[in-house]
Amino acid sequence: MNEIYEAKEIFDKISSVSGRLAKEKILRDNKDNELFIDCLKFLIDPHIKTGISTSKLNKELRNAQIGILSLRELMEYFYKGNITGRDADIKQVQYFINNQDKELHEFLKLFVTKKLRLGLNEKVINKIIPGLIATSDDEEDIKPMLASKFDFDKPPKEKMFVSEKLDGIRCNAIIRDGKVKLYTRQGKIIEGLEEIEQELSKVFANAFVDGELLADGCSYEDVYKETTKRVKNKNKIKTGVKYVMFDTLSLEEFDNKKCKTNYDNRRLQLDNYIDHIKINNCEHIEVLPILYEGKDIEKVLSLLDEYRKLGAEGLMCNLNKPYEFKRSKTILKLKVMQSCDLKIIGFESGDGKYSNTLGKIICDYKGYELGVGSGFTNAMRDEIYNNQDKYLNRIAEINYFEETHNEDGGLSLRFPIFKCVREEGKEVSYE
Repeated sequence: MNEIYEAKEIFDKISSVSGRLAKEKILRDNKDNELFIDCLKFLIDPHIKTGISTSKLNKELRNAQIGILSLRELMEYFYKGNITGRDADIKQVQYFINNQDKELHEFLKLFVTKKLRLGLNEKVINKIIPGLIATSDDEEDIKPMLASKFDFDKPPKEKMFVSEKLDGIRCNAIIRDGKVKLYTRQGKIIEGLEEIEQELSKVFANAFVDGELLADGCSYEDVYKETTKRVKNKNKIKTGVKYVMFDTLSLEEFDNKKCKTNYDNRRLQLDNYIDHIKINNCEHIEVLPILYEGKDIEKVLSLLDEYRKLGAEGLMCNLNKPYEFKRSKTILKLKVMQSCDLKIIGFESGDGKYSNTLGKIICDYKGYELGVGSGFTNAMRDEIYNNQDKYLNRIAEINYFEETHNEDGGLSLRFPIFKCVREEGKEVSYE
């Protein structure tokens, strides 16, 4: 089916039903459809601007430019900030719409002008698909830059700033006049980390800081689980956690969601705070070191192998570009193993030493059943096996080497390894 028909069909269903519960059901039924979710965010997110009105779209222009060929390319064109309502931009959109079936034209016009009425607001959508529409527990608009995969077939030709990929909890700190608030990437306020807040207030007066929370004194294998345990416990004051900072912006850049500062200058600014951290005897905040600067891909691969042997998840590669408040190709993740978040749809008991306990979980991978039997501790096998209702339909993080085809020609993963059960509300993701 044409991808546009697929999206249109779901939106038509939402528009045609009345009542919040009916609309919520359609959202739940389609929350794993990546194209629909991308389109939904595009329509509802108030920070995504198109600059094109109905009157502009109806202008008669000649020589429409060839370029946009798919719905995803259309959205990406808007995300890049190219659309300003100029004739050249309108031609691009007109070309795309005019080359689709006529029955899709009206839908696409409403889509581009963001006038498609669904009867849904951000609160309802985020209830079903947590974090889809960037917001926060207060008025702050939290939209951290998200990394894209490193393409080993087409590595960057420009200078790279390489650092370790951390495996904790992403945390954005906003400091206004010395007052500190910590947020998850979904905009939820993180409370109780008073040691970190106090130290940030000593070092920064006004700033946006991007970083990762990590449990102190943990091995690579245990750091994610232990960090989650310490940050999400019910203690009023939470300890044993440090904040590792890897980027910073001025509050003006953060508030306007427009950064003009390249990474080298942002990094220089961040490194300048190291002395302040030392002077103030800060023990719970630190700056993530840069391991390599340059264009030598062989050096990057050598570092990746070195950190693989240490047990690290991988490396991060910043290009010398401004910070973007979306998933960006200016920051790339180099994982030793790839990772995806999949829905658990079933369970199988084991045999031999795993008889009477979990042998494997069955996950849905792009519509195909995937058995995952490695990576579990004995305690976790018993916990899942004895509480299957609790874990059914939860999201599991799965590590793997590459996508393959099974004997029947369906999609599968090479060496899938269970890493953890993700937090409530986590979505399926193949990134």
